[in-house]
Amino acid sequence: MKKSINLNVLFAEYLVRSLYGIGVRDVVISPGSRSTPLVIAFHNFNKIKKHVVIDERSNAFYALGIAAASKKPVAIVTTSGSAVAELYPAIIEAFYKHIPLIICTADRPERLVDTGSNQTINQKNIYANHIKYFLDTGIIKPNLTYFKNFNLQLNKAFSVSLQANRGPFHLNCRFDKPLEKSIPSHNVASKTVNSIKKIIPLRSPKNETIGPEKLKKIIAVIKELSKSKKTILYVGHESIEQSYHSCVASIAKLLDAPIFADGLSGYRLSNIDGENVIINSSAFLRNRDFIKFFDAEIIIQFGNAPTSNILLYFLENSKAKKILINEFGEIKDPSLTFTNLLESSPQQFLRLLKGEKRKINNCIDPEWLKMIYLLESSAQKLKNQIIGKAEFPFEGRIVKELFTAIPAGSNVMISNSIPPRDVDSFCDLMNKKIQLYHNRGTSGIDGIISTAAGLYEANKKPTFLLIGDLSFLHDTNGLWLLNKYKIPLVIILVNNGGGSIFEMLPVVKQKIDFNKYYKVHPEANFGKIVRAFNGNYILIKSWNHFRNNLLKPSNIFKVLEIKSSSKNSLSLRKKFWDSVISGTREIIDEYSNR
Repeated sequence: MKKSINLNVLFAEYLVRSLYGIGVRDVVISPGSRSTPLVIAFHNFNKIKKHVVIDERSNAFYALGIAAASKKPVAIVTTSGSAVAELYPAIIEAFYKHIPLIICTADRPERLVDTGSNQTINQKNIYANHIKYFLDTGIIKPNLTYFKNFNLQLNKAFSVSLQANRGPFHLNCRFDKPLEKSIPSHNVASKTVNSIKKIIPLRSPKNETIGPEKLKKIIAVIKELSKSKKTILYVGHESIEQSYHSCVASIAKLLDAPIFADGLSGYRLSNIDGENVIINSSAFLRNRDFIKFFDAEIIIQFGNAPTSNILLYFLENSKAKKILINEFGEIKDPSLTFTNLLESSPQQFLRLLKGEKRKINNCIDPEWLKMIYLLESSAQKLKNQIIGKAEFPFEGRIVKELFTAIPAGSNVMISNSIPPRDVDSFCDLMNKKIQLYHNRGTSGIDGIISTAAGLYEANKKPTFLLIGDLSFLHDTNGLWLLNKYKIPLVIILVNNGGGSIFEMLPVVKQKIDFNKYYKVHPEANFGKIVRAFNGNYILIKSWNHFRNNLLKPSNIFKVLEIKSSSKNSLSLRKKFWDSVISGTREIIDEYSNR
């Protein structure tokens, strides 16, 4: 018996079932005609939540935020043509952050490419340099052989992009007309249709074992650690999960080593004992004598390279052996001075370290350790003095006020440019289990609001965003998203008159129109922009005003604009750095005279 079916929709229904089977619970859809089969299939599948976002760039960043906070793959659906290109910035970010996005792009049949057919471009592997896997449907055929063969390819795509080397996977779906379920395209045997509906992908179990060569390298490093008198652990900004932090804390305890915690790692804000945590290294390392007298013998780096150029300089010029521990085997060392790369997760390394612990006799130099902690406490004391006296609206104190006030367990999104550097310099230790997020994979300023919206959507926790004026303008479409889905995001908008980060770079001294080419004042009325999207706008006038409005309940998103002077803030930062260099010199001199 034959059955009239729309082949595109039959394929889309198979795909949606498959996506659910591998953990997809959210799909973000941008409107378009060619993607109609996918929209129909998702609409009729109630176990996956549908989000509709008109702007594809905002769509992809929203999906990125949901995936980052939920730790689950998120699907994206878009139509053909330039809409596909709009997704690219978020895909690049997902690639470098190992966030699993499944990009389902609708496309025309290949015969229509380069024929003048409307809304048709060459979409084949368009994201080639920034995805983990690409799969093209080709001509979808109404037979069981096609679907079984495609299912094998889909299994491989899922295995690579979700397990072996997590990251974005691009599926290009070539749909010929008709696109609607109500318009049949083929007559197919009922038995074949029923068999196709039973096909599901089979995920391969994740391989948690460590091969003999990798194991040998890790054991050799552990033996070296047993002889090191001066070991430092550095936690970079990719390592934001509590379980990750707990592992690093256990490793540090076993080795009796201090932990240099990047401000964006989230380590300072997690539920971890902060006794051996160093948070002011980017301040006291400005004294170059530190390297001479306090250099380590071994430095172990977890996560990404430092946010701070000062710490980067230290790592580059240190004579210590530098061990990178990265589960994907990636080099996260722009100085290329590392001596060993271990393809291992912190959990795997910890298990092996515990196994070898009975053979290890810690021989950390107590005087060296004592001096590092003295430098840290001295820098922290000086920072508290500067922050405590800082008048409104010093940008460094905004960071301190924000993290002090917000509830434990909140989401905090940090934009790029100045905010991450102020977080690194002025975020203190707080046992609040705050989940810290950022788009530091490529450090772009686009899609920040949309990403923060996705964080809230994933876990419905109080969500705060610290953002600059230019980044805010870059993603005003994100405000549309906040309004549509009634997301009560709290945005702290630091308006310092444009690209203030460039004032910290040598280009500011060049004979060039700095304000025209770099500063680029936004010249925007943020209040009117916020109100146009039905948000709540407040111009903050003082620290008390900030505290009183930060946590005030609201059912809609709100923007707290703080107009700051970038030059005054830079002056206070320099004052802090100079005071630390001066205040810690005595400690360094005492140690150097021994």
